[in-house]
Amino acid sequence: MEELFIESICLKEGKPQLMPYHTARMARTAKELGFPCPELPDLSVLCPEPLRNEVVKCRILYRGAIEHIGFDAYRYRTIRSFEPVQLPDGYTYRHKSTDRTVLNELKSRSKADEVLLVNSEGFLTDSSFSNLALLRQGHWYTPDTPLLEGVQRAFLIDQGILTPIRIKATELERYEEVRFINAMRPLTNGR
Repeated sequence: MEELFIESICLKEGKPQLMPYHTARMARTAKELGFPCPELPDLSVLCPEPLRNEVVKCRILYRGAIEHIGFDAYRYRTIRSFEPVQLPDGYTYRHKSTDRTVLNELKSRSKADEVLLVNSEGFLTDSSFSNLALLRQGHWYTPDTPLLEGVQRAFLIDQGILTPIRIKATELERYEEVRFINAMRPLTNGR
């Protein structure tokens, strides 16, 4: 079976958020991997009526065509503890795919609520499910070495809110706060 790719889109009051970023990532994935990019249907119409007043996670599975679209009420997961963990040498996750074996394994080995992934050069990349935002002296930074260039991260960089920089795992104590950001977790709710 061919690998499928995922797009997780936040809907607020039935309206999809950050759509230009989602469609751009899908187009990039399709182009780089050599398959046609499927066109997204109107998600605001497809969102079930009972969910339209909630924050909803729409999960799209695709590869050339849309294989599945699902909608679920989203519940924020509170993260109270995290620990840096080393990624396997050469591991990449450039395209958001259903194959999360390595990420899930690293997370399952940790006793912390979440893991901060560290590449072979000692730089922070992401967490097992999100990009990272780190606060230092009133400014928000994000690792410039992400495994996956997430849509929320791209949006916040474009808005001038996040600055990409190299961040060594050994430099974590220099930061006052770490937040976990993705399409479902904006910077204001990324704890």
